[in-house]
Formats: sequence, structure tokens, C-alpha cells
Amino acid sequence: MRPQLVLTRAPPPKVAMRRLAAKAGGVVRDMNPRDNLEYLRIRCKKQEVVVARDEEFLVIVIQRWTPAEQA
Repeated sequence: MRPQLVLTRAPPPKVAMRRLAAKAGGVVRDMNPRDNLEYLRIRCKKQEVVVARDEEFLVIVIQRWTPAEQA
């Protein structure tokens, strides 16, 4: 059985993803001031999270991920 996330203590996923995307965008700008982070892709063992950010919106896609079979 998996422990349940206590929602009163954890920020909503949109808040956490916005913070993470902002920090990642800062890292990209530190590396090259002319670059801008448009997409952030995070892959875990079974899931993949893709975050597309803009000044006006934030799109978060969470999908199941399985590696391609080896030939």
C-alpha cells in the first residue's frame, strides 16, 4: 500500500511545477543569456512530466512512460 500525499502540507502540482520551471529557466539563462526555456521534460521510472511555460500560461502533461523494447 502506498502512503497518501497530505495535500495540506504539499503545494499543488501547478505551484511546484511553476517554481521548478522558473528555476530551470534561470539556469538556462545563466548558461546563455540569449536562450529561453520553453519545455521542461522530467522522466521517472514509470512517468514522464512535460511542462511548457510561457508568461501567460503553464501546461503540465503527466503521462505513463515505458522504455522501448530492445531489438
